[in-house]
Amino acid sequence: MRSVIGWSLALALAPLTCVAVRTVASSSGSSAPVSAVPTGMPVFGLKIAGGKLVSTLNGASVQLRGANVSSLEGSFTSATPDYFAGAHLGTYPWWRNLTLWKLNAVRIPLNEAAWLRYPCTHRGGNIVQPDFSGNYQTTVKRLVKDAVAAGLYVILDLHWSAPGTYLPQNQDQLPDMDHSVAFWTSVANMFKDNPAVVFDLFNEPYADSYQGIPSGANSWQVLRDGATLTYYNSDSGHYHVPYKWQSAGMQTLVNTVRATGATNIVMVGGLSGANDLSSWLAYKPSDPINQLAASWHAYDGVESQDANALSILNAGVPVIIGETGDKSANGTTNAPVITAVTAWADQHGSSVLAWTWDVWNDSSGNPGKEDLLIKDASGTPTDGEGVVFKNWVVRHN
Repeated sequence: MRSVIGWSLALALAPLTCVAVRTVASSSGSSAPVSAVPTGMPVFGLKIAGGKLVSTLNGASVQLRGANVSSLEGSFTSATPDYFAGAHLGTYPWWRNLTLWKLNAVRIPLNEAAWLRYPCTHRGGNIVQPDFSGNYQTTVKRLVKDAVAAGLYVILDLHWSAPGTYLPQNQDQLPDMDHSVAFWTSVANMFKDNPAVVFDLFNEPYADSYQGIPSGANSWQVLRDGATLTYYNSDSGHYHVPYKWQSAGMQTLVNTVRATGATNIVMVGGLSGANDLSSWLAYKPSDPINQLAASWHAYDGVESQDANALSILNAGVPVIIGETGDKSANGTTNAPVITAVTAWADQHGSSVLAWTWDVWNDSSGNPGKEDLLIKDASGTPTDGEGVVFKNWVVRHN
């Protein structure tokens, strides 16, 4: 996620609350929550076979065409009695509108402190309780059930994290041994019986020299195996604190998921915010069941990483473009990044999920300038990104 653009708009323009619960009319005419998935295994799912995403039902190839829904990466440190109440996202109920667009997938960003609910230190120095109301896990579980019931594959993503007692308030550079292992143990145990759920281990890894990586270290090896870091950075490096901590390598997190017995597909991103795939194959974590996909955030188009992505595909590993975006201000007439990314995905059998299915408006009530799919709660596409992405999806249905 481009946090400076996306989340800063959300913080400025709306409170950090809520995603609405999907409802249906009861026999009395009132609305009642949908319990979503029947007991037992869901009726569909994903696996990797022959280097491709395929259906667990019939082995047919599956291309994910979906959207990110931003909100739950935040930490909820004040009373939020019901995450489903209200609609700052403007997407109530978002899974219904996603399916109206004929999308088949959603990516839900998560926060490790809110999930694990341990006391944290806010940047201001005060001790706070993420998930103050104590219903974060219940909310995520319910959202997954509703999304799957609506026919959507779900990607769960560790989006915001922080070592020690720091409160995850934005994008960290790498996952941490302090909490990320426990996070994935818990998440994998909760969803390991649901093959429609994919685990994206860490949103946008950064392991550049200024990020506290040991001098002379190989950043790709640090990404895979972990290292002792000397700085904690978040907010795209704008929050920079001397602090010694141990990052969790992608191999450790793969091992953590598999230790639960989960066979779900696992996504692993490259460096530079998942945009650099140059040594992804050379430092690919080992997965005993070969259910590993490469995560690529293609905000700059496809040209710079085309050869790297193709080498991954040719090695029999699927590539999932988990985030991409384009211009979305009113009056935008085209979307060259989205056009290039979706064309590339069609040519090579890859998947694309755009950022983001949220209503983030400027002070005049107009959509933000980039990386937005919708203008309003009814799912009206934004000029540029929204129109082009929706048209691409519709052509496939």
